[in-house]
Amino acid sequence: MSVWNPYERMQKRSMTIPSTNLSSYIISGGQVLPNHLVDASTALNNSDLYAVTNLLSSDIASASFEVAAPFDKVINNPNNLISPFNFWQSAVVQMLLTGNAYIAITRDHNNVPTRLEMAPAAQVVVTLADSSEDITYSVNWCDERGTINYPSTNMLHFRLLASGTNGQQYIGISPLESIASQVNIQDCANKLTLSTIKKVASRILCK
Repeated sequence: MSVWNPYERMQKRSMTIPSTNLSSYIISGGQVLPNHLVDASTALNNSDLYAVTNLLSSDIASASFEVAAPFDKVINNPNNLISPFNFWQSAVVQMLLTGNAYIAITRDHNNVPTRLEMAPAAQVVVTLADSSEDITYSVNWCDERGTINYPSTNMLHFRLLASGTNGQQYIGISPLESIASQVNIQDCANKLTLSTIKKVASRILCK
C-alpha cells in the first residue's frame, strides 16, 4: 500500500494471456506475409505436414501409458464419445498445430478423475493470477454448458517450446511458426502449377 494509492492491495492484477502463440502474419525477408497456417484444416491440407503430424500423433496415441490406479481408467478410456486412440491422437495433433492442447478434467465426489474432454484452443481463455500463483482456464463449450472456469488442477495443459515473458512462458509455440514461410511459398507454387495445368488443358480442349 502506498500514500498515493491506499487501495493498491484491493486491486486485482490477474492477466489474460493468449491461448496460443500463433500469429496471423509472418515476417520474411523484410516483408509482412499472411500466415495461412493459423487454421488447422488449412495446415493439414499440406501433404508434408499431414504426413508428419499423422505419424507423430499415431505413434504417441498407440503407446501404452503406465498410470497408477485409479487414474489409469480415465487415461485408458477418456470418455464415451471417442476411442482412446482417437482422443490422444487428436490431443497430440492440436498440440503440434497450435503448440497447446487443453484437456478438461471431470472428477467424482472422491476427487478422482472420471472423464477427460479436449477443448479447442480457440475456445480457451487463459488467466494468470497475481504473483503467478495459479492459472485458470475459461472454456466456452459452445453448448448448453456455456463457459466454465477450470483451475489448473482440473486442466491438463500440454505445451510445446513454452518460453518468453509476461505470461508467454506458460503458452506453447507451434512448430508451424518456423516453417510458415516455406509452406506458404509451397502453397503458392502448387496453385501456380494447377493454374498452368488448367490453362494448358483449356487450350487443348478448345482446339
